[in-house]
Amino acid sequence: MPSLFGGSRKKSEEHLRTSLTYDPNSTASLWFLAETLFAEDKDAEARDTLRRVIAAPVDPDWEPEDREFKQFAERRLAQK
Repeated sequence: MPSLFGGSRKKSEEHLRTSLTYDPNSTASLWFLAETLFAEDKDAEARDTLRRVIAAPVDPDWEPEDREFKQFAERRLAQK
């Protein structure tokens, strides 16, 4: 997706990793990082990142979104 808007996967990965320094349990950042890693053919790291999505605690302020990203991660892990 990043290249669709003129960006790069490398920049996407950098920005997502930076966002995780502020909230290492952000299911959204972890999910999008995993997708970026898959696009970069870093499948093992992407799968580990999906496992982090699943293991992350649910933030009460973002509960519906967190649960949705956890479901996405479970389905994605089942595919690979």
